[in-house]
Amino acid sequence: MKDFEDFVADVLEGVKALAVGALKDYTQQLTTDAGSFLESTQEKVERWGNALAEGQLTAQEFSFLMKSQKDLAILASLAAAGIAAARLKRLRDDLMELIIGRAIGFFVPG
Repeated sequence: MKDFEDFVADVLEGVKALAVGALKDYTQQLTTDAGSFLESTQEKVERWGNALAEGQLTAQEFSFLMKSQKDLAILASLAAAGIAAARLKRLRDDLMELIIGRAIGFFVPG
């Protein structure tokens, strides 16, 4: 299996693209929050990623499992910086889609 730290680095690189427009000044906070989420869900993401790689889960099943963890993505650093709740919700959704997409590309052989 590929190293989970490589997956985290790949996701955090993608996070920079989420911080655009009005959020460009908050790239560090978004990166911190994304890293915290991945750290808190590491065991599950690794287990589900391995199951995905081994064909025990479909991409759709993996996506469902990851979305079940969405509420754990608190984005505390951005909230503390005064980002509105509606914007935080959209960012959390975008972050989940980024993580799912990167995970499928990372864990699925091919």
